[in-house]
Amino acid sequence: MRIRGRRTENLQRAITAYQSALQGYQQETTPQDWAMSQNDLALAYIECLRVKEEDAADDLEQAIACCENALQVIFGLDLSH
Repeated sequence: MRIRGRRTENLQRAITAYQSALQGYQQETTPQDWAMSQNDLALAYIECLRVKEEDAADDLEQAIACCENALQVIFGLDLSH
């Protein structure tokens, strides 16, 4: 199945969907689902870095934050700065 529309628009739709999923998952009650959604959101932000030039710094910051959130749950790491 071919994805229709512009890649940046599709990525933004994916980001919105992952953010919505995170509204339903709570870190305390469904930590694995929450962490996986954080990871998926990070991957969408990283893909945005590849296809668009504007706001790249914001996408990178968001990707890093999502990865750190997922790592805290999956590996129990304390990544506080």
